Amino acid sequence: MDSSSSLENLIKEYIAKNDARVQSHNATLRSLENQIGQIANALNVRSQGSLPSNTEDPRREGKEHCKAILLRNGREIERREKPKAVQNEPTSIQEQDEQHQQEEILFEASNQQDLIRSSLTSDSADDEEEFVE
Repeated sequence: MDSSSSLENLIKEYIAKNDARVQSHNATLRSLENQIGQIANALNVRSQGSLPSNTEDPRREGKEHCKAILLRNGREIERREKPKAVQNEPTSIQEQDEQHQQEEILFEASNQQDLIRSSLTSDSADDEEEFVE
């Protein structure tokens, strides 16, 4: 008799633990269903074809941004702004593209001249330092 009562007790304990585990799983499933519903609502509220947040243009006036270029050797290169040409407005897209390309060429040429000047002055300074030593 003892063995049958201990077996019944083991089975009752197993059933009780199993019921508790099933209830825990049910609660977890309800929580997950709520979370999925909240995510679905958030996705439906968001407008289609746009980013999920508002972005800001850092180039707007009043916004801070870096314009300095620092080389590995410690020299800083001053960056010149593109020269703004006061000309008549181009009438076609092709003329606008040509004007834009010309402005870029002028800007790149001025930057290259600055680099050449800075490298020449630093090379001559390095030569003078070697001569003194």
